[in-house]
Amino acid sequence: MATTPHPQQALPAARQGSPNMAIAADASNHEDRSTFHFFDDVPRELRDLIYEYALHAPQRFLLGNSKFTVQPRRVPCSHLLTVSRQFKSEYMSCADKLATLEIFDHGESLPQPQEIVSLPSPALNISSLALHLIAESSDPSFPDMDLHMKWVRHIMSMLPRLRSLNVTVHANSEDLARIFGIKKAVAPWVQLTVLKEFEVYKTPTFMMPNLWSVSGHEGMKTPDFLVTRWSLQRGEWEDSTDKGPVLIGLLDDVQDEEDGGEDSGDAGDDVEHDEERTSVKDEDKEEHNEEELTAADDESDEEWLAPVNPYEYGTEEYRQFKREVLDA
Repeated sequence: MATTPHPQQALPAARQGSPNMAIAADASNHEDRSTFHFFDDVPRELRDLIYEYALHAPQRFLLGNSKFTVQPRRVPCSHLLTVSRQFKSEYMSCADKLATLEIFDHGESLPQPQEIVSLPSPALNISSLALHLIAESSDPSFPDMDLHMKWVRHIMSMLPRLRSLNVTVHANSEDLARIFGIKKAVAPWVQLTVLKEFEVYKTPTFMMPNLWSVSGHEGMKTPDFLVTRWSLQRGEWEDSTDKGPVLIGLLDDVQDEEDGGEDSGDAGDDVEHDEERTSVKDEDKEEHNEEELTAADDESDEEWLAPVNPYEYGTEEYRQFKREVLDA
């Protein structure tokens, strides 16, 4: 009885493969196991999300010899640029859209342009600049804004790829009408071709110590403190019409002044008192901080524990939160 040949024996010699072919196949399998083909199958939209999460915020540094804090955000990690050509190209494209250089004013002396010699190399590729400034309002012409403009123009000249500028100003005043006067003082800022948005926030004197830190700046930028905003999209100033817990008293004061109320004669005394409170010297800041925080603690719990609307002003979420929580 004839025996059935083994399937491997039945193959022609040409199909059984040579030792060289076996070695090549083994090398190919090893290459497949050691190569990560993740980006071959992931859609570009998802890859961009991964690139965004892979951006980071390097260590802060001081601007020149001043106490201004500079914080780069969403900049690329240098060690990820060596992954592959495709990764580097797409990663840098994502960083180019999101990377921002933020500068925070903490109420100290202003930077001098000649003192700002250079910026760290990662900052030179940043296309977006965000400024968080303080404006002393004892002088209705807001001279601080002219002084700010000098060093800001110098910084802008050091950012060859700059395409976007956003400015936030915290005006130290109790007088809403005076804060609105800043529009004339910042007219040169509005003429900057890269300016996208300019926001002015009201900051009571007893809350100024909050601006001596980066986190304090971020906490003070809420819709309830917003007074007026200029945006490139609208090309004009938009005054806040929302009578939140901060603005309601100020708007009423302005209306009383326009109507010639009985207390209008005390306006000069209020301004003089404001100037005295804002003349605190830098070396006395710690003592001033303790005094102001003590005064803040004496305020009613209702005012200090009132919820703050966390959503962007003007959005549907902001209006819904206001209706259901703040106005409830």
